Amino acid sequence: MEIHGTKIEKLIVAGCSFSDYAEVSKNYSDFLSNSLELQNVHGYTSGAGSNQRIWRKILSGVRNKQIKSDTLVVIQYTDIIRKEFWTKNYKESFCTSKSPKSSKMREDYKDGGQIIKFKMGSHEWQDFPQEKHLMSLLENNFTSLRFDQENFKNAHFSLCNTLERYKIPTIFLGTGYIDNELISTSRNKYLFNYNLPKSFPKGESLKYCLTPNDCAHLSHTGHQKVAERIEDFMYLNVADK
Repeated sequence: MEIHGTKIEKLIVAGCSFSDYAEVSKNYSDFLSNSLELQNVHGYTSGAGSNQRIWRKILSGVRNKQIKSDTLVVIQYTDIIRKEFWTKNYKESFCTSKSPKSSKMREDYKDGGQIIKFKMGSHEWQDFPQEKHLMSLLENNFTSLRFDQENFKNAHFSLCNTLERYKIPTIFLGTGYIDNELISTSRNKYLFNYNLPKSFPKGESLKYCLTPNDCAHLSHTGHQKVAERIEDFMYLNVADK
């Protein structure tokens, strides 16, 4: 497959548990990379992951020249309120789901510390008193949706300019976690928006939920169907004809 004359060799999907291995052995990046015959680069999805993590991982990959114009990137933004923090505390961590492929709740960092994740209610699962106190303070005293939206718009704007500058084909995948207007991109050759829920006929998406009460995660069939939807979108809007 080629995009604007460049042969695509790799696939990177960045997102939260929606794109990770939440109780499944194969996710949509596995299905999509197999179908498109691309190398599937792991490590960019994370249970309880944040948009901060997505920006950090993608921009580090661009700076280190691990993400180039031969890489197709799919970005699935998550709840706008989530954040990540470095901690000097270290503890062996558990997976974010029963699947052995799922990411860790505490992610090791190269300096010996770990990255911990903030979301609403995250104080309930912290391992150290300082971390539990930090998460509780953030939730009750230092969280503003309007402020987080401003920061999101600025970070998204910066990321879009970087991806366009380095000619990295990127699909921003709307999944309902975040207002699609916030992830809109100026029309250009390399950045694309795909509103996934609109691609499913009314009521069909329920068939692809992990459970009837959990549509924030995908079943095995759901991951397979999302990969098919993205591939169809690519051949219609992204790949060279």
